[in-house]
Amino acid sequence: MLINNYRFGDCAYSVDIDNVPASLKATRYLIELGHRRIAYLGDRFGFNSDTERFSGYRQALAGADIPFLPELVVHGDGTPPGGEAAVRQLMQLSELPTAVFCYDDMSALGALRGIRASGLHVPEDVSVIGFDDLLIASYIEPALTTIRQPKEQMGRLATEIVLKFLGRTDGESNVKVAGELIIRNSTAAPRRKAIPGPSRGV
Repeated sequence: MLINNYRFGDCAYSVDIDNVPASLKATRYLIELGHRRIAYLGDRFGFNSDTERFSGYRQALAGADIPFLPELVVHGDGTPPGGEAAVRQLMQLSELPTAVFCYDDMSALGALRGIRASGLHVPEDVSVIGFDDLLIASYIEPALTTIRQPKEQMGRLATEIVLKFLGRTDGESNVKVAGELIIRNSTAAPRRKAIPGPSRGV
């Protein structure tokens, strides 16, 4: 039994967040704010969760007729330092993204620091959105917009699956739950004009 499955491949019994519609929701929110140049900061280890979140990102762009640009996809390692290093790659582009959707909140923490180190502000210059809604997400500055994983519901469902298995009764073995978009201060409408990259003189 796995809860919040990050492993490679499938598991016989699991409870997981429904990553594709959750990341679709997050990216659509950025699009609704007016963003068109949206970056994806993923995880380089090839987890199923990253593949699915990237898929939701791609679907949201396609649904809004926004071209997918490979230059706007970078990969960290699920840690703040990895997120910071990845976002610094984006800050070297000739035209910067106006928003960054991060694979997880830990990567988003690093992204916030990397953007500030480049002389820019969140969300005035670049919006940032994470995934998980860790406790720290509401305490950092600016507070992080993110996708909340319903941990209590996931734990309850996992217990039900185990009890059904022990009782040899039928029931779902792989359950997916919906994520909730939590809007805080790290996202806003973009500036009217895109900000140029390193030549901007900061």
